Amino acid sequence: MKTVDANDSRYMEASELITNLDGTVSVSSDYAYSTTIVNKGVERHYEVIQENFVQIDFSCNKFTGEIPRNLTELESLDLSNNKLSGEIPQGLTRLTFLQSFDVSHNNFTGSIPQANQFGTFENTSFVGNPGLCGIPLSKKCDDSKALPRPPSAVKEDGGSGSPVGLDWIFVLAGGISGFVVGVALGDMVITKSPGWFVKAFRRTPPRRNIRQHMN
Repeated sequence: MKTVDANDSRYMEASELITNLDGTVSVSSDYAYSTTIVNKGVERHYEVIQENFVQIDFSCNKFTGEIPRNLTELESLDLSNNKLSGEIPQGLTRLTFLQSFDVSHNNFTGSIPQANQFGTFENTSFVGNPGLCGIPLSKKCDDSKALPRPPSAVKEDGGSGSPVGLDWIFVLAGGISGFVVGVALGDMVITKSPGWFVKAFRRTPPRRNIRQHMN
């Protein structure tokens, strides 16, 4: 809780000046500003306003955009019922004097800050933001990142129902084994029966027609 010395308190006030017909100015009276503030459903009337009293109430407007990250020295911040978006800045946890905070019914996303006074705010301060997660809301934050699935070696080929990947494996395996067997058999035939191989595959030179010229 922030404490203020009452003896050093200063209040927002104004002086009413009256201009006379002869051109002279006289001070009629001084008066202090007063205000009525509704905070968490409780209406408070302040006869005078301290200069160090800090509160921002922008609720029930049509504001868009994100919460500024350079807010300082706030005791109360009400941004409810707007169209604000983005994440709630983690830097707001440094506002140790922030006693009231309400961002309900906006379009905020991400996780709710958890440090310092944010642990004292109720879920009513954050409801109405489908993209928000974390305490005090019941929606848990999923920190795990989904890893991409590795490509499957087996793919279905249209409506045939036969795995394309396995078909190619069998084709390659059959081609390689056939090549090995063919080379082995060929080597056996050439090694053990060279005569038969030569007779079957040797090329016969074309016959030449020899004409005898009569002298």
